[in-house]
Amino acid sequence: SGSNAATSFGGISLRIARFAVVAACAASVLLAGCAGLSEDTTATGKKAEVVPAGASTGAGQSAKDAKVGQAIRVTGPEKLDASVTLVSAKPYRKGKGDYASPPEKGAFVVADLLVAVRGGRYAVNPLYLKYQAPDGTTFDSMSGNAITAGFDPQLSAGDIAAGQRTRGLVTFDVPAGAGARVQLTDELGSVIGQWAL
Repeated sequence: SGSNAATSFGGISLRIARFAVVAACAASVLLAGCAGLSEDTTATGKKAEVVPAGASTGAGQSAKDAKVGQAIRVTGPEKLDASVTLVSAKPYRKGKGDYASPPEKGAFVVADLLVAVRGGRYAVNPLYLKYQAPDGTTFDSMSGNAITAGFDPQLSAGDIAAGQRTRGLVTFDVPAGAGARVQLTDELGSVIGQWAL
């Protein structure tokens, strides 16, 4: 029974050693991949830049410095080339319609988004937009009473193919006040661009 115990422990040691090697390899691949990412590239491989009015491509301006009315160009894997424009962002003290809920946190901010795709496919989702308050707190379209605020037409979730465009509203229930931003994220929640309000 002593030799059986030694064999068993030896097998466990061998398995632990194999696991350590696999874990080390995975870590090195992950670190190498992360080291290759630039400041404006997310883990999904998406990059963004501001597109000047009337231009078809960006001019190198950081997508973190966009203003309301400017398009943020998003490029990435599989020939993705899309532009997302924050057409407007308006505050409201109450919802729209007889059955609308009042804002829970102070005000509604309704963002009007236009998405146009030139290449590849772009995943549109209201949850890929955040409202960042001046103190750094972020809110999404599910926070507070945003869902029942009654502002339509809402931005629909789905993939948009090359040559297509979509437009809709995203509502945030947020504290009233100036100096905020609307942020555009990728599918993993990384901020790839933002508009100053």
